[in-house]
Amino acid sequence: MQRKLIALAVMAAASHAYADTASDSGVVISGYVRAGVLVQNAAANSVWGYTSTPSAVSTTNVVGRANINFNGTENLGNGLSAIWQVNNRFSPTGSNYSENGLQANGFATDDSFLGLKGGFGTLRMGKGTGNVEDGKFDYSIWAGPDNRLGWFGGGTGNNMVRYDLPENLGGFYGSLQWSTDENKTSSFGGTNRTAVQAGFAGSIWTISGNYAVVTNQTNQYALNPTHLGSNKQIHLTANVKPIDALELAVEYQRNKLPDDSTQTATALYAYYTLGNTQLGVQTGVRKDNSPGLVSGNEKFVNLLVHYNFSKHTMGYIEILNDKPQDGGSSRNGTLVGLVKNF
Repeated sequence: MQRKLIALAVMAAASHAYADTASDSGVVISGYVRAGVLVQNAAANSVWGYTSTPSAVSTTNVVGRANINFNGTENLGNGLSAIWQVNNRFSPTGSNYSENGLQANGFATDDSFLGLKGGFGTLRMGKGTGNVEDGKFDYSIWAGPDNRLGWFGGGTGNNMVRYDLPENLGGFYGSLQWSTDENKTSSFGGTNRTAVQAGFAGSIWTISGNYAVVTNQTNQYALNPTHLGSNKQIHLTANVKPIDALELAVEYQRNKLPDDSTQTATALYAYYTLGNTQLGVQTGVRKDNSPGLVSGNEKFVNLLVHYNFSKHTMGYIEILNDKPQDGGSSRNGTLVGLVKNF
């Protein structure tokens, strides 16, 4: 009997030690679920409809998006930590599409990585975690120029390696990211992405810039749409909060496409918070001078109202109007919904 009691005590101690180790790893489960009713006119549904064959008629849909994120940190000693994250996107409506028209099913579909963090900075390997700060100050759920139109993009992808400078640099930050697609063939060199970031975060303002290059790209609106080359991108963004309730921001991007065509986009954001309510207006202009497109500017504006019922639950109304570059019918949409963070 005494031997059995000793064995049980040893097992209990081992179990307790393992539990302490697991706790030290700091595993955190977080995420959100959001869903709403989206109404689009025919022009908007034709371009942004989130089925493979959208009909050019106005639609009313229940749409949304959900994410569940697993991440953690393990203290390795001597100021070194192991970090990891697995981020999963899925659709709460069963359609497998989010309200942005993106497929939203699968495992590790979003930023997922494993890395080390210490006095030298942070090194990550995996997928995603783009360092081009597109949409950094776009707080819209659906209607914003970054969320809805894809005006701004970055050099991110699968098979990613990213290095970030240490965090104790007096507000300065920066990173270097490289990734490659698994699409190399005997006649195609494959797609590589490189992005360099630098920024500064002050007490009431932030400014950052990025330069990204994506190799072996084509431009479907070029005179020769099969011509391969690099997409070279400059991205700038900044914000200022003159008072706690008011935030102003700007975002700019210029793409040099493989055929030397250029895309430029500028967006302005303004937000005012009154109690639990955030009011916002976003406007922007985009121009693509590719020869296969009609000359002109795409003009965009949207209004948003976000109301925080609690720290984790928010209701939202977002209304947009987008005038395409060719001067055709305006794309209009309205989204009303809820989001729950956990």
